[in-house]
Amino acid sequence: PELLTLAEALAVPATALLAPPTPVPGAGARRTLTRADGGRKFEHSHRTYEMLCSELSGQSNLFWRVTVRDKPPGGEDAFVSHPGEEFVYVLKGKVALHTDAYEPLVLAAGDSVLFDAQTRHAYFAVSREAVLLMSNTVGEEGARVQNEAANAGLRPKRKR
Repeated sequence: PELLTLAEALAVPATALLAPPTPVPGAGARRTLTRADGGRKFEHSHRTYEMLCSELSGQSNLFWRVTVRDKPPGGEDAFVSHPGEEFVYVLKGKVALHTDAYEPLVLAAGDSVLFDAQTRHAYFAVSREAVLLMSNTVGEEGARVQNEAANAGLRPKRKR
């Protein structure tokens, strides 16, 4: 009854109040591009991180191309934890994912994994090196923490 009363007061069909909103052309039309080997690079614990599609503010996901050369057991700085979830897809080579919660998991090219990134975790190369596509989901607080961690813990890669 309230819906019908509201529809009559607005002089619109009741179904108009139940229909999903019509998208506004151009609304939310944001994009960012990273050309091949064009992302900002960082070195951390025998890993190279390349930030992908990072120019948009307020992103809920962070994207990385990660080259892993670290071998187990690695140093204590190899293990990290942060808010959100982490998704990894192995592009090349083999990598072992070590966490505080599970036995090590070996991933080969074409394998992927998603896990709670608050669990301490580290990646180690099983082959000479492994290349990963990584995405971290973060909220506002997570984005702030991630940016602080990136600025404090990752060093810009030097050009050779």
